[in-house]
Amino acid sequence: MTKQKVESIIVLSIVAVFILGFLGVAAVPDHEVETLQYPGVSEIELVEKYEYYDVYGFTDFDIRNQMYANGPEDSRTGETFFAFTDVEIETKDIDATCAPYVPGVVEVTYTLPNWKNRNEADPWLQDTWDYFMESLVAHERGHGQIALRHQQELETLIYNTPVTNNCIAYHIRLFGLFIDASKKINQNQIEFDFETNHGQADGARF
Repeated sequence: MTKQKVESIIVLSIVAVFILGFLGVAAVPDHEVETLQYPGVSEIELVEKYEYYDVYGFTDFDIRNQMYANGPEDSRTGETFFAFTDVEIETKDIDATCAPYVPGVVEVTYTLPNWKNRNEADPWLQDTWDYFMESLVAHERGHGQIALRHQQELETLIYNTPVTNNCIAYHIRLFGLFIDASKKINQNQIEFDFETNHGQADGARF
């Protein structure tokens, strides 16, 4: 499971854009003044972090119930999951006429279970847990890769959007790109969970 947040600077920038637009600044004639130079390869940095919640038990039944009780909760639905991926996008400015912003860092935080008394349990249960965790981590990292790929696509779109002398109109155009990208990534993350049954189809079943 995953959710994504975009830095508040984007929202504040867009609010400022619309305020200026209402003040009449958007009346400036709109024509292309420059084309951004794409660096050739994506400059987006992927930062992966891991957080854990503790579970205890000597049977698969006990451990599973602990994960249901202690696992991360989706704030939007209230549903509890064995693992969760949280994505935050930090932007950076480009030195250009309208100072456009592009994705700079994709910070992904994975919340995963930590079986505290693993070494005290039966070896077969340890092996089962290890396979489950390997599959669960792979699934959550899949969410992270989806987020990174989409931000790379957005980065390319921004570089391919000509800068105009009308910064208000230009930033509104960029805002549209961000909105479309956000919708697309959210849909792809949902489809990824549906296709893999939240990773269970790939072994993340306990």
